[in-house]
Formats: sequence, structure tokens, C-alpha cells
Amino acid sequence: MAIIQVPNGNGGQSNYQDDPNAVGLQMGDVNNLHDFTAAEPGQWFYGVAETTSGKVYWVPGDVHDDPNNAQQLNARMINTYASKPAVPATGWKSPNTPHEKANGIDSNPTGHQSVVRLYALDGGASVGFRIIKINAVLVSFSDRSNSLNGNKPDARGVAVHPYGTPPNSLPQIPGVTHVIKNAAGYGPSPTSRLPDKWSTAIQAYLTGSLGLQKIAVDF
Repeated sequence: MAIIQVPNGNGGQSNYQDDPNAVGLQMGDVNNLHDFTAAEPGQWFYGVAETTSGKVYWVPGDVHDDPNNAQQLNARMINTYASKPAVPATGWKSPNTPHEKANGIDSNPTGHQSVVRLYALDGGASVGFRIIKINAVLVSFSDRSNSLNGNKPDARGVAVHPYGTPPNSLPQIPGVTHVIKNAAGYGPSPTSRLPDKWSTAIQAYLTGSLGLQKIAVDF
């Protein structure tokens, strides 16, 4: 258990708590729970946990000021489980995210940074993740965030290798996930993954708070 000084991206320092058990996780905004329950399968949520307070947030990927734009197809906010993000009949309850363009939370700044600004969190002390609602009891969980996890000394990495690389030639490096691009040249960006302790704690917290039966981890 330790408080570690890390760069906050603004020329200063933040206090990063590397042990989630030292603070205990709690819901940062009950409106996030409403939005997960109301969302259709395939809806993305950008998640942030502030390590010093233990507060956890997850905000729909298409919350913003213009409800017409919220209906637009945006490939960065959907996956194969749904054709496009759809605003539920009850509307989104999470507050609108501050950004420069009215095309979703993942515009400018990044999705995770938008959540940080929305709730006035300490970005240097926060870690990021994403979830996709597959159904009421199953989510896909990704623990990658360049903008928030990259400054953490215990963050894990992703190494992306060219298509055709023999799997048995991949180096075994603790804390690094190795991925081979597919035939079309697609592979995840080499982004920073959550530290192990925080990844495990957030998954356990989401399982209880969202009433999940299973979390599918997407590296």
C-alpha cells in the first residue's frame, strides 16, 4: 500500500493510491447505474476510478448536449452487438460531458479525460477502463486507457505484433500482453492497461453494483 507521486499532465504532481483496498470502492454517481440499466445491448461506457477517493464512474459514450447527434452512428461508440448507440426512452441521466465537438464523449478531449472533467476528478490520480453492455448480466470489460493509465508506475502494457508473427516467438514479459494483428492489419493500439490490483478490484465492484453474472475481459 502506497501513495505515489505521478505526473498529472498539467506540469504538476498527483497522489496515486496503488492499493484499492486502502480506500474501498464506491459509486460516484447513482445516475450512472440508471444509465447502465436503461441502455441497450452494445452501449459503450467510459469508466474512471479516482484512486484517492475510491469513487467509480461509468458514463455512456454518447452523452452530450444535442439529442439529435446522440442518435448518429459513430463506430467508436458501438460494437457488433448493436447497430448504433440509442438514447433510452427515459433519456440519459448522467450529466452532459464537457467537450469541444457535439459528437460524443470520445471527441475532444478523450473519453476518459471527459469523464475526469465532468466530475472534476484528479486525472493524475485516476485510472480508466471501458465496459460494453452485452445484456443485463454480462459486460465486456477493457482495462486500457492511454490518457489515464500511462503515468502509473504499475500499469501494464500491450505489445502489438505484425500479422504472421509466430505465436511461440512472442516474448514472455511480466505485465505485458502480446497481440498479433489479423490479416487485415488490425490490432489494438499499444495502450496502457490498468494495474493488476485496480483491474481486479474494479471488476469485482462492477459485478456487485451492476448485478452481473459474468465479465468478459477484452485485452
